[in-house]
Amino acid sequence: MGRSPDSVFDLLSGALSATSWKDRCRRLPLSLWSDPDALTPDQTAQFRTNMEKLGITPAALATRQRPVTFVDLVYRGQTFENLFRLLRAWINEEAISWPVVRTKLRFVGITERTKTSPNTWRWYQAATWAPQLPRAALTSVSLDRWVWSYLGNSQPKTSQSFPVAAWLDEDLATPARDPQAVAALAEAVAVVAYGRSSEGRNALADAITSEPTMRESWLRTLVIDLRRQPHSGAAR
Repeated sequence: MGRSPDSVFDLLSGALSATSWKDRCRRLPLSLWSDPDALTPDQTAQFRTNMEKLGITPAALATRQRPVTFVDLVYRGQTFENLFRLLRAWINEEAISWPVVRTKLRFVGITERTKTSPNTWRWYQAATWAPQLPRAALTSVSLDRWVWSYLGNSQPKTSQSFPVAAWLDEDLATPARDPQAVAALAEAVAVVAYGRSSEGRNALADAITSEPTMRESWLRTLVIDLRRQPHSGAAR
């Protein structure tokens, strides 16, 4: 979601490009700091249009086989809360079964790494809307603090921010060409290239194999796909 996890998207897009997961990652370039109750009817309609382009609608959620997972850098979790509220209102309006749809939503927050203890603050434990979803639907992945800060606060981005006030501004569809955008594009190209390389794919596979979820057969299959040499031309 938004621009903060762009490098995560670039790395995974490159690494997964020669696997059966090549179409799994999609960008959702929305900034959702605004209170959903303050959106105008036109802004709400634009939100739904943007979601429909990704195939995310109440009806589609109810009938999809795999859950849809939203990923974002999280500080307090406000963006996820606002997204959830917009989706829940839409689902209610369309009269789609919530008990069915609630099993098709996942939220992964990328957080700053801190010391683990029973008193550690966790965004999903503080989220007042979390009880409406299965417990396993909300989780965290931590990064070193300086990496999280770089991605979220200081990294040049290839695109402009897309807050609610700009959702109806067609000029934002024009790519930026300032020095920062050019630098961001060069970094993005390098990250994608690393993900496509044998070194990058093997590094990702190594990281995955150290996780407890390696007991899942689907994840073991993905690791095999990552270690397999791509077909000729796949890394171009």
